[in-house]
Amino acid sequence: MSSFCIHVLNVGHGDSIILELPDNNWGLVDCFKTNAGIEPPALTFLKKRQVDRLTFVCLTHPHHDHYHGMLEILEYFSSEGRGIEYFLDSGISDRRLQYYIKEFGKKEYNEYKELRLLYDFVQEKITKDRTIKYLIAGEKTLCLDLGLIKINSYAPISSDILRYFEKWGEDKTIDENLLSVVLVITFRDTNIILGADTISWEEILNAWSEDCQNTGRQPKFNLVKVSHHGSESGNHEGLWDSFTLRGQSVAVISTGCRYDSPHPKTVKSIISREVKLYSTNFRDFSKPVSGNRLDEYVQQGLINQSLLEALDASTLPVEDFEIIAPYHGNCSITVEDNCECSFLPEIDRPPIS
Repeated sequence: MSSFCIHVLNVGHGDSIILELPDNNWGLVDCFKTNAGIEPPALTFLKKRQVDRLTFVCLTHPHHDHYHGMLEILEYFSSEGRGIEYFLDSGISDRRLQYYIKEFGKKEYNEYKELRLLYDFVQEKITKDRTIKYLIAGEKTLCLDLGLIKINSYAPISSDILRYFEKWGEDKTIDENLLSVVLVITFRDTNIILGADTISWEEILNAWSEDCQNTGRQPKFNLVKVSHHGSESGNHEGLWDSFTLRGQSVAVISTGCRYDSPHPKTVKSIISREVKLYSTNFRDFSKPVSGNRLDEYVQQGLINQSLLEALDASTLPVEDFEIIAPYHGNCSITVEDNCECSFLPEIDRPPIS
């Protein structure tokens, strides 16, 4: 059997995606937990499945909502006979890590200190212990070949890397989203794209389209992990117009509903193309509230602090609050041997419409 499953976990405002692949190959793309006092949901998920080996771990880019908790994953799978075969990223250097630690403020310092510890651990496993192999994911790069299943990266693109380094070291507002690793998983006629936090869809889709023309592959995506938690900046009309199958393709947003995400324009873009839209959490845009940020809801008395904490931990059932809800929870898509896809949300609700 070559069937496989992709699990987009409800981890609040962050990403944790688990790939359950044939022949006991497991992959993790990013890892997030809401606070320091809990176990990463991805680790809990993998422990319940009694997984003892990860084929790869991928850090798409160095933002806290994509790596907070990843060190715990690496430590767990590097002990007691467990293992990790590959670590993938966009090529983060020691010099850049030192810059993060020195130049950012106190809060950010703590976040990037965690990133420093993560990379110290990875570096030791790669160079000293030689128990993990290192792969740099770039533009049109074959990362893993698992027979019928292939995992390629289509970003970060070279022009974004250049844009990043033109300002790096001088401008603290430089956006690490430019470094996002975007993975495409192909299996026979099935295509899946994990958008990380990319804002470079035009270039990515051009490269993908060119590859499909050269190989005769159909370019439509059966599953899209929506970029940047459904923000307006991560949306691309051409993706939904030309690279999805009306009435068949599925899109998943991983969001804790912070920073105006998912944005109503993004939601409209997706559902207007008849793409089935699921979201780990979702804001009710119909509520008569001025502004979309959580702090505004709190200030207006619509959400209290305990409710806010419960939302972050995703512990409240849907009926307990109106403005924001764990709409679908964990979202899993299974691709069968015959390429038929089935979608299973944790909370049994229809797609967003």
